[in-house]
Amino acid sequence: ALSALVAPAARQSVAVRVPATSANMGPGYDCLGLALGEYNVLEVERATEFGLDIVGEGTASLPRDQSNYYYRAFVLGYEASAVSPGPVPPVALTCTNAIPPARGMGSSSACLVAGVSAGFALNGFDPEDAAVRMRVYQICAEQEGHPDNVAPAIYGGLQLSFRPGPESPFVAQRIPIRGAVTAVLFVPDFELPTKEARALLKDTVLRTDAVHNISRAAMLVHAFSSGQLHLLRWGSEDALHQPQRGTLFPLQPMIDSALAAGAAGAWLSGAGPTICAVVSGSADGQAAEDDSMAALRASEVAAAFERSAREHNMPGRVVVTPVVQDGVELIDESYGGRGSERCAGAGVRSARALPRAVGARRQGVPAPGPRPLPRAAHCGRTGGPARAQQAQRRERRAPQRESAGQQPFGAPETTREASSAALQQARRPPHAAPLTAAAGRFPLKSCAE
Repeated sequence: ALSALVAPAARQSVAVRVPATSANMGPGYDCLGLALGEYNVLEVERATEFGLDIVGEGTASLPRDQSNYYYRAFVLGYEASAVSPGPVPPVALTCTNAIPPARGMGSSSACLVAGVSAGFALNGFDPEDAAVRMRVYQICAEQEGHPDNVAPAIYGGLQLSFRPGPESPFVAQRIPIRGAVTAVLFVPDFELPTKEARALLKDTVLRTDAVHNISRAAMLVHAFSSGQLHLLRWGSEDALHQPQRGTLFPLQPMIDSALAAGAAGAWLSGAGPTICAVVSGSADGQAAEDDSMAALRASEVAAAFERSAREHNMPGRVVVTPVVQDGVELIDESYGGRGSERCAGAGVRSARALPRAVGARRQGVPAPGPRPLPRAAHCGRTGGPARAQQAQRRERRAPQRESAGQQPFGAPETTREASSAALQQARRPPHAAPLTAAAGRFPLKSCAE
């Protein structure tokens, strides 16, 4: 179906980057998500035999064979976008991770989106094309079962996502954010797999709790879109999932400490255990790292997180990062070759803990192991035609975000018609068997498994 939209020329190698995400955001269970400025980068190159390297987060725990989640997602994307049937060619992958697994920062979604997008890109499709993104979104949301992480991972910014009907495609709508917003995250050292966190939730909810969350979710959307972030103190409250998950660790005391220190709002990020607080930047859109008052607020919230973590004997680390407006990107399609050394010295940055952004490291909260690696701002050459093409794509997308929100929800009718054929295979009932790369092959699982 996609071959009817473009005539792709297969690539020899590709590199894509995908942002971290903070889903649920308190009351927006399974439907709200925010893109953050920490990235996983996936490089894929055609090769004579399979190979896989991992750099950064997950180096010691993630598999390096064909059971790796990146590779399985790549196979899914490659087969879904193949112009003609045939075997998946041998490839060499390099996975450069800044997003820690099983911490509530969208690591599984980032792996899934990166792999599927790389599969499309190697077949010649542009992951930033509206119709291709729509197809990638359907595949990833179907596989995850809920779109709150994959929507911001693909489209960036603050996303409201859901499925209108059991046989309808998933939709996503960008919620505008007025002014700059910086996230301050406390990332505990322990993992909390999503499956275990979901098992804590009740099958039924009280009407009063439902009303509570409806009002808070509406307030959250209003707070971001109007620039009145102080309203997030109430807009980030939840009664459906955080009370249950908060029994596993001191969630509420951590949230209370961030709010008392000046955070606009705070919530359990995804299924946890990461806690995400947000502070506002200046009115002209400067982020915390460029605004001394915003930097001070971020510093105070980070200090409060650390104090509360010490009090409750919960080791971890603080990360300060901006909210970003772009999702998955083809970061440099012109270079040839593979390896994390291309990222080193080409703009890769470590996950920014607070001291890198606003001051010196505070003492007291142990964070064993190496510093988080890496935050990939760019991977590949810092200039040249590919970078110019990337800038042009961003310029083309900006008017779409301002006028129509984004693709696919609220997209021009011509785009909807062009992508309708690509959506036919995505219209599956929610309880259908999980999508697999091929009949009889592996179902996708969490990258933390």
